[in-house]
Amino acid sequence: MRTLLIKNGTVVTHDGIKQADILVKDGKITSISPNISENSNQTIDAKKLLVMPGGVDVHTHMELPAGDIFSSDTFETGTLAALHGGTTTIIDFANQTKGQSLKKAFSRWQERANGKTYTDYGLHIAVTDVNDNTLREMDEFFSGEGVTSFKTFLAYEHNKINLENLRMVMKKAKELGGIVSLHAEDGGILEKKLCEFQKTGKTSPEYHYLAHPEIAEEKATAEAIDLAIKEDCPLYIVHLTSKKALDHIISAQKNGAKIFAETCPHYLVLNKEKYYNPDHLEAAKFIMSPPLRCDEDREALWEGIFNGHIQVIGTDHCPFTLSQKKKNLSEFWKIPNGIPGVENRMELFFHEAVNRRGLSLTEFVKLCSQNPAKIFGLENIKGHIAPGFDADIILFDPNEEHILSSETHHMNVDYSPYEGMKIKGRCKKVIFKGKVVIDDNKSLISHPEGIYLKRT
Repeated sequence: MRTLLIKNGTVVTHDGIKQADILVKDGKITSISPNISENSNQTIDAKKLLVMPGGVDVHTHMELPAGDIFSSDTFETGTLAALHGGTTTIIDFANQTKGQSLKKAFSRWQERANGKTYTDYGLHIAVTDVNDNTLREMDEFFSGEGVTSFKTFLAYEHNKINLENLRMVMKKAKELGGIVSLHAEDGGILEKKLCEFQKTGKTSPEYHYLAHPEIAEEKATAEAIDLAIKEDCPLYIVHLTSKKALDHIISAQKNGAKIFAETCPHYLVLNKEKYYNPDHLEAAKFIMSPPLRCDEDREALWEGIFNGHIQVIGTDHCPFTLSQKKKNLSEFWKIPNGIPGVENRMELFFHEAVNRRGLSLTEFVKLCSQNPAKIFGLENIKGHIAPGFDADIILFDPNEEHILSSETHHMNVDYSPYEGMKIKGRCKKVIFKGKVVIDDNKSLISHPEGIYLKRT
């Protein structure tokens, strides 16, 4: 039996902070106590360190097809980078192609991921073609593969469904006991704006922001919430960016609706001024959808976090290299959408939320670990430090300062959206199912050991 003893640490979970030792046997946490003296194969002194559950990032896009290219992180490189940043579980997206089955999408993503991840992983299924067979397959994947979450879009020709189709997906998800997530932008508004800019020659990267106005996010959010309330279906809004969309979420939550919201570090740290760079390649680095917003929106998101209306910090990690980004600088709608972040999420959010704004450590753990695990069906094995849970644990130095840079990160992309940013707080050791896999920014793991997680 392989054992690990973590001593003298400050253990932080969603329900409290305490000085305690942690005993791990064969990858599972077996006991937590102020003074454990049992012999172990390995003992770690965690004095002056925070001991927190490994991060759960429920919004990544590894090897995502974008036309004839793919996002630059494979499941292998992306999950190893995630480990370096303290994230030990991801949930990625298997996107249905219109005219094809959910089974085809799931199989395609499993071919990319299975046996190639350094973290454990799950898969959401993105439903883009709603018909009787699709609804039957939702049932099969829920019961057979533990897929409890189904993503939807109201925009983008290759992904979008209409409101009636969304209602049908919600009805089926409610029947199963699952959850529907939404990329909340209204396709009609986006298409009208794009056509307008194309006709008037407004095609450089700065127009990406203007082509994705806040009203498109607000409208899609409001319509989806109305449907979710009617169908009594839990709804999860991914990568929330705008104040007005958040206002609809808050109103629904106050009336008892099961509405959850996620935002991402880049929406909390950066703003729309990034698009107005005369160097169009610099502007292209920040092209993602929805785009970065204004400072008023950014502050509203922070307020939503502190008031409990936003439950999850995800990344929407979808990196493209500079050579991939620069191919269509004169036509912003052709620039691949996405930004790297899976490695930076926990350290950057700790710096901005805990150090700079005073968020409690327990709330930090909720937003980065416990809430995403709970919402997406992993609450009994991930996101918490307690007996019976997987021993996914980070030892975190809240005082160590370091600089974010593409020169030192492990993501397979040649730029950082946070280049040169000095932050305080660093993952010193990362433990994955009872094994130290990252030690002082060095990988100790020689091959992928992550597994696919069936969720409940």
